[in-house]
Amino acid sequence: MASIYNIQNWSAGISPNFTSFAANDIVKYGNFYWYCIKDHTNSGGTTYTPAKGSVYWGGVIYSTNLATDQPYFLWTPSYGSNTTQAPRVNSIRFGDGYEQRIKDGVYTHLLRLDLTFDGRGEKETAAIVHFLDSKHAIETFYYKTQPPYEKVKKFVCKNWASNFVFKDNFTVTASFEEVS
Repeated sequence: MASIYNIQNWSAGISPNFTSFAANDIVKYGNFYWYCIKDHTNSGGTTYTPAKGSVYWGGVIYSTNLATDQPYFLWTPSYGSNTTQAPRVNSIRFGDGYEQRIKDGVYTHLLRLDLTFDGRGEKETAAIVHFLDSKHAIETFYYKTQPPYEKVKKFVCKNWASNFVFKDNFTVTASFEEVS
């Protein structure tokens, strides 16, 4: 049974040789949680250590802006997810009906994504919820937005929910707010 609390620790000096990993297994390695992308086995002296760009592990991206590793949300939402744009604008309305508008601040055009992950298995649901829960609704992470934006941006997720539909079938909803 999958759980957001079933995390394996993997220290740099102690690799779990002869250990099999399945998609959506979660390990703590270094300062980050890593999520197994593809089933694999560490055996015969070959150890697939969690690393950026690995075909077996995900959940971390290198941020050139910060020149450091950062958490990365790697799951793809279902069709029908929603992107909202509400640029912040200050407006002044004059008595003759004339209105003047100006940007309210430096970062005025931030995205809000309402994402749905339908028909997910128990392990994938646990991995998604673990990722969001580990950020405590305050820590930022990176995510590649869906079309037509398709750009890696920084977000925070302040609310999410998981719905148990039936055996091994869950729906997760989450609201991502872009931050500057």
